[in-house]
Amino acid sequence: MATPFDQNMSIGGQSYGDMSASTTSLVESWKKLKHPWVSLAHILCRISPILFYVFSNLLEAGFIIQMVTFLILITIDFWVVKNISGRLLVGLRWWAQTDDEGKTKWVYEQAENMAMYDPIEGKIFWGILFLAPSIWSFFVIVDFFTFKWVWMILAGMGLVMTSINAYGYIKCRWNTTSEITNYFSKMALLSLLRRGTQQPPAPQNPTETV
Repeated sequence: MATPFDQNMSIGGQSYGDMSASTTSLVESWKKLKHPWVSLAHILCRISPILFYVFSNLLEAGFIIQMVTFLILITIDFWVVKNISGRLLVGLRWWAQTDDEGKTKWVYEQAENMAMYDPIEGKIFWGILFLAPSIWSFFVIVDFFTFKWVWMILAGMGLVMTSINAYGYIKCRWNTTSEITNYFSKMALLSLLRRGTQQPPAPQNPTETV
């Protein structure tokens, strides 16, 4: 007997087609975050300047208005990531301090108890933090080879602003280059070990319905 078209399909023990269940699971996972709204703001502030840059050519507004809007969006993104999401999601913050002699000193801090922060929120923070400069770098290269010099300047602004935040938080998390290298080498090794210890699922006899 034929099954209904919209019924869940099972292939190799993996169920497909239950969109309501997957959506519910995603919403529940999001609600379990310690700072769901801060995580959402972190994502939106990162992608808003990028989306505006991509679709700005479709707008009928003049370039001056587009440039001002872009600068506002990229400034909001910089401020939110530097002053809010970094402190609440991963327990890091950085700023410039001027002493009595007028010398500027950069201060990089991290919370004493890093274990209290949600690792899922940490992945969201670091993933988006490093993704944005990569995207802006791509835009700069494309604009350079297509001779869009004005748009390349805007993409360069996005690259500089996002890279400054990324550099600041890297300095907060890791003090030296060797610490950064050791950390990512350790993560790569753990990933390989996890893949090696995972056992393939047992084969199942397929069930045909006519």
